[in-house]
Amino acid sequence: MADDLKNLLTALYDAGAEDVPASEIEWRRDQMPMLLRALEMGYVRYSERAGARHFYLTKSGYSAIGIEPLGYSPIGPVIRWLRGLFR
Repeated sequence: MADDLKNLLTALYDAGAEDVPASEIEWRRDQMPMLLRALEMGYVRYSERAGARHFYLTKSGYSAIGIEPLGYSPIGPVIRWLRGLFR
């Protein structure tokens, strides 16, 4: 995997990995082609709510950066709850 793609996925993971508003992710303009590639490859998905895009790492996105997805971990719900407290 290209370093640029891995950096993009890692930035999403560092921002919370799931339900992250686009405004909270510090992607640069030159990373937009890589974001489109990540969407096409199924590493990332998004939804729109109230005019804002929210991004999510998919299971394959987590695997691409070598991290076990929270939803597949027994402590995943607890970690997501704790992250929600600090947003």
